[in-house]
Amino acid sequence: MSNYEYFELKYLEEVNELFLNIRELSGHYDMKLFEGPLSDPMDLFDFVFRNICVLEEDGSDDDFPDHD
Repeated sequence: MSNYEYFELKYLEEVNELFLNIRELSGHYDMKLFEGPLSDPMDLFDFVFRNICVLEEDGSDDDFPDHD
């Protein structure tokens, strides 16, 4: 599995939700971000993929213990 495929499986839903939230806020403030027929959540996804560094998870939850 490529890094892109892994990133897509893990983060596509979150990036799509971010896209929709930005689009909604943009409409509220009349900023016209992500509007028009060429607006696509995959463009944001590709931008995020190209411009971030994903840190590997070690699988332990010790870094963030549950506090009930």
